[in-house]
Amino acid sequence: LTYAIYARIKQNKVPHSGIRPAFISGVIWSMAFALNLVALRSLGYSTGYTLGSIGPVMLTSGLSYAWFGEITDPASVRAFFIALVLQCIGVACVAAGRGTAEVPTVVPTP
Repeated sequence: LTYAIYARIKQNKVPHSGIRPAFISGVIWSMAFALNLVALRSLGYSTGYTLGSIGPVMLTSGLSYAWFGEITDPASVRAFFIALVLQCIGVACVAAGRGTAEVPTVVPTP
């Protein structure tokens, strides 16, 4: 956006076909970051951070397997599904354990 403004001032042609994908991915990343902050606030740090960091990994690895067909070797497919199940178990454990630990209270001394 800054380059587009600068190029407009200098009256240079802006190569929209080269800038558009980077700009759109930056907008998507910014929206995801903002929504991750909202998730941290509403879900709590442990669950929100876990879902915010593991969720995209699970999504992209699932797309890699199902949509793009990048994981084809039977041993790799087996390892992928084992890792996916372990990630789901880990996220479920973090979510289930949220708020169960007691926070010690500090009693001020007179």
